[in-house]
Amino acid sequence: MLEQWVIDKLNPLKGEKLIVLADPQRMIRAGAQAVDGWAKDNGFTVLFCSGNLALREMYENLRNDTSAKIILVDRSREKAKLPLFYPDLEARCKPKARLTITLRDFLVERTGDQRWPPLVNSDRNLSRLVLDHQEKALDSYGQLRDVDEHRFQDSDLYKIVLGATLNVNPFEILKPAAIRRLCIENHERLEQIKDLFSSGVGTEASEVLAHLKGQIEKAEKPWCWMLDHDPQAVVRAFTLAAVLHQHGLEYEVLLPNFDTSLEPFKAIPKRSLDSTIKDMLRADPDQIANDVAAVEEFLKEEPQKRLTFLLADRLKLDQRDEAFKVLLKEKLSSLVRSMALLSLLTDLLVNRQKDYHKGVLSLIDEEGTKGKEDTLSIAARRPPPQWATLLATYRRAIQFLDIADKLKAQVHKLKVLMPDQLQIDQFLQLWNEEKANRLDYYTSGLRRLVQVGDILPVPKGQFWPQLTLRWEAAQQKLNESIKAVDQDVDAANAKFQDLYHANYVKWINRDDSPLIFTHQFVSRVLKTHWDAQSGQKAVVLIFDGLRVDAWEELVRPVLEEKYDVLDRLPGSAILPSETHLSRKAISAGCLPVAFSSTSENALMEYALKTNLNLTVKFKVKSQNEAVECGITAHYTSDPIDVVIFNFTDKNLHNNPADLSFIYDTTVREILRQDVRSVLREMPDNATVFVTSDHGFTPVPEPTFTVPDGVLTDSGDVKYRVGRLKRPLEGSDSKKGVLFKVGDLGIPDKTGKTKWSFNHILFPRPGLTLKRPQGKHNPERYTHGGLSMAECMIPMIVLGPKVKFEPAFDLVGIRFEGVLSEGQPLDILITAKAKTPVKEELLLQLQVDAGLDDIQPRKEVFTGTEQEYRVRWTPKVDNPTTEEQATGKVVKQVTAIASYRWQNRTLRTTVHGRVEIQLDTTRIRRRLDSKLDSIMGMVPAGLR
Repeated sequence: MLEQWVIDKLNPLKGEKLIVLADPQRMIRAGAQAVDGWAKDNGFTVLFCSGNLALREMYENLRNDTSAKIILVDRSREKAKLPLFYPDLEARCKPKARLTITLRDFLVERTGDQRWPPLVNSDRNLSRLVLDHQEKALDSYGQLRDVDEHRFQDSDLYKIVLGATLNVNPFEILKPAAIRRLCIENHERLEQIKDLFSSGVGTEASEVLAHLKGQIEKAEKPWCWMLDHDPQAVVRAFTLAAVLHQHGLEYEVLLPNFDTSLEPFKAIPKRSLDSTIKDMLRADPDQIANDVAAVEEFLKEEPQKRLTFLLADRLKLDQRDEAFKVLLKEKLSSLVRSMALLSLLTDLLVNRQKDYHKGVLSLIDEEGTKGKEDTLSIAARRPPPQWATLLATYRRAIQFLDIADKLKAQVHKLKVLMPDQLQIDQFLQLWNEEKANRLDYYTSGLRRLVQVGDILPVPKGQFWPQLTLRWEAAQQKLNESIKAVDQDVDAANAKFQDLYHANYVKWINRDDSPLIFTHQFVSRVLKTHWDAQSGQKAVVLIFDGLRVDAWEELVRPVLEEKYDVLDRLPGSAILPSETHLSRKAISAGCLPVAFSSTSENALMEYALKTNLNLTVKFKVKSQNEAVECGITAHYTSDPIDVVIFNFTDKNLHNNPADLSFIYDTTVREILRQDVRSVLREMPDNATVFVTSDHGFTPVPEPTFTVPDGVLTDSGDVKYRVGRLKRPLEGSDSKKGVLFKVGDLGIPDKTGKTKWSFNHILFPRPGLTLKRPQGKHNPERYTHGGLSMAECMIPMIVLGPKVKFEPAFDLVGIRFEGVLSEGQPLDILITAKAKTPVKEELLLQLQVDAGLDDIQPRKEVFTGTEQEYRVRWTPKVDNPTTEEQATGKVVKQVTAIASYRWQNRTLRTTVHGRVEIQLDTTRIRRRLDSKLDSIMGMVPAGLR
C-alpha cells in the first residue's frame, strides 16, 4: 500500500539521472519493491544510507560512471545531530527529483483528510505501529468517520493506533467475543500497546488505555486479568489449562504442580475454556501455534518434572490405547500429539500389530475431511518439523511391515516349487503389485530415521525411564525385522534366478515372451502404442538406473502432473544388467551382438526405420556421457524426441550413502531441475514412454572368490558378474548361475581386449564375486547381476490427461517482504476455483525451495479463491562465486497442493522465482571440496 504510493511518486522520474528521496521516518526497507525493486526495473542504483561514511564510499564507486542512474535514499532523522551531507549531489539533482516522504503525507493523500495530527510523524513508536498495520489503520480511520465526520484529536489517533494494532473497532464498546478474540490472537500486541500507552506519552494515551482496561476488566476469567498481570503468564496458564481440559484432566488441581507461578490463574471457568478452545481452532493458526509452542517450551524446561508428570503420569502414553485416545483428542499441542504418535510407533515396531495401526493412520489422514463439524486442529495445521518426519516414519513402518508379511507368505509358497513350476507372474505380483520393490528404499530410510533421524519430539535425554526402554526395544526389533526381510528377499531371488536360468534364453528370442526386454522396447512398446503417422509426438524418456520403486515413488507423481498413465508393461533388463549393453539395446532394438555403433541416436534412427518404417534424423540438442547426473543426452526430431537421464547409476558408484538419502536428496534434485525442465517443454498431447536399462541392488558382504583357472584375466570379474573361459566345477558350481555367452546374444569380448570368454557367471543371493588377485572394494549399491532389483524395470506409456475439472488450481505465487539475505519473507500462494466449492476442502500444501526446509502444512479451500501465506527465510549460506559477484541468489520456488476430489487424488503446482540480495559485507567461508566425498555425487546446483 505505502510501497505503491512511493512507486507512484517515482514513476514520473524514470528519465532522471539522479533522484534524492528523503525518508526521515525510515519507512522504506532495503530489498523491498519500493525502492529496490523499482530501481532494478528502471536501471537505477540505490544508495541506501543513514551515515556520511557509507554514502561517500558508495558514491565514489559510481562518480565516474556517466551511465549510472542513482537514487539516494536519505534516511537521516529530522533534526538529526549528524544528517547526511551531500551538497554536490543536491547541486546535480533537479528540484522535481528531490522528494520527501512522510507517513502523514501518505495518510492525508489516502484519506483526503488534512486533519491527521503531526504526532503521527513525530512519535516514532506510533508511526511504526501504523506502518506495520496500514490497512487496519485506514479501517480504524473509517470507523472514526462513522462516529464523527469532523473531529480528529490526538486521542483519536491513539484509538486508531490501538484499533489497527489489536484489530478491533476502537470507537465502540467491545463485546465479550471480541475481547476473547483480541486476547487469543493479539495478546503480544496488547502488551505492546500497554507498554507504549502507559510510558508517559500523554494523558490522551493514558485515557485510551484506561478505557480499554475498563472493558477488559469486565470480561470473563482469565481475560479480565490481561492488563493487571503479565499477559504472557495469563496466556500460558490458559493454554496449559486448555491442553489438560481436552483430556478431561482437572486443571484447577494440576496447574500448580507444573509451577507455583500458575497458582493465581487456576480458577478459569470450564465454560470459558470450552468457548475459547472453539475460538482458538478458528483463529489465526500461526499465532495460536506460537502460544502453544511457548507452553511446550515451558514443559521442556524441566522435563522430568513437567513432561513426565503430564505425559507419563497423567496421560499414560506408555499404554497403546491411551496414546491413541490422546492422539485423537489433542487439538492444540503438537508436542503432546507427537509424543502420543511416538509411543504408537514404538508399539508398532515392537509388537508388529500393523492392522491396529492402520486404523490409527487412517483416522489421522481423515482429519478435517468431514465438513465444518470437523474443524482442522491447530496441531494439525501448524505441525513442528519433527511431526511430518515422525508421521512419515510411522506410515513407512506400517508399509514396511505389510510388505514384509506378504513377502514371507510368497517365499513360503516359492520354496516348495521346482524350477519348472515357477512362473514369472509370481514374481511380477510380488515385486510390483505387492511392492517388494520398495523394501530397499523403505528399510534404509526406516533404519536411518529410527536410529539417527530427527523424528523425536524431544531429545532422548528428556524421555522418562519407561519410554527410554521401550524406544531402545523398538530400535532392536526393527533391526531384527530388516534382517529377516533381507533373508526372505535372498530366498525369493534364488527362485528368481532359477526361473531365469530355465527360461531367459528362449524368452529373449520370442516376440511374445511374458516379459518385455530392453532390446524389445522399440518393437513391442513404442511400435504398439504410438502411430508414427498420426502427427502425435512421441517422447521417450530413458532413465539410467531407474528401478520400479523410484518410478512409483519419485518420477511418476511428477509426470502425472501433466500426463495420465495409459499402460504399465512388465519390463526386464537384458543380461548382464550393465549400462553399455542394456541401455544401448533400448535404442538399437536388438541384442548387443547385432549392433556395433555406440551412438544411441544413430542406433535409434536405425531401429525406427527397421521396426516402424520411419525415417528420422535426430538433432543432438545435448550429449555428455561424463555428466554425473541429470540429462546425459537429448535428441530431437519432428515426430519423436529421446531424452536420456543419468538418474541413479553414477550416483550409486563410489557413494557410501544409504539409498533413502540418495533418493531424497540427489534424485529429488534431478527431478526438480532436469526432469521438470524437460516436462515443461513437452507437448500436452504427446505420447510419453518411460523406461530404464537396469536396476541395482545392495552388495552383500560375504564373497565367493572366482578360481583363477576359469579366468583369462582377473579383471573379467566384477562384483555382480564374471566372464569365464570355463564353467565352475564341483562345489563352486553352486555359488553362481552360469550362462553360455552365445546364448545371451552379447559379444564374447569386452572393450579392446583380444581374448574372448565363453560363460557368464552371476553370484547366488547373499554373495559377491571376488577376484583371485587385486583389491576388493565393493560399492554399497551396484548392478550387472541377476536379481529382481537389477532386472525388473519400469516400462510405462503415458498420454494426454483426460479432461477433468479440478476443484481448484494454484494460479499464482508472489513474495512479500524484504528480499535480502537473512530477512524473513512471505510466500503468498493463490488458489482459484472456476465454480464455488461449498464445503471446506482439505489440502496438503508443500513449498519446495531447493534445500530450504519449509514445513508442509494442511490448509482448507472453500469458495472461489483463497490465498495461503507461508513464512520463509531463504538460505543463502553458500553462494557461488558468480552469485557473490552479482550480489544476488536466484531461488526457484514451487508450491504443490495435493487434495482428494471426486475419488481422485489431484496435484496442482505453481512455480515462481525470487532474487535474494546478498549481504555484501558478510565474510564467507568456502566449503572444502572434499565434502563431495561425504555427500556423494550431487548435482552441480547442490555443491
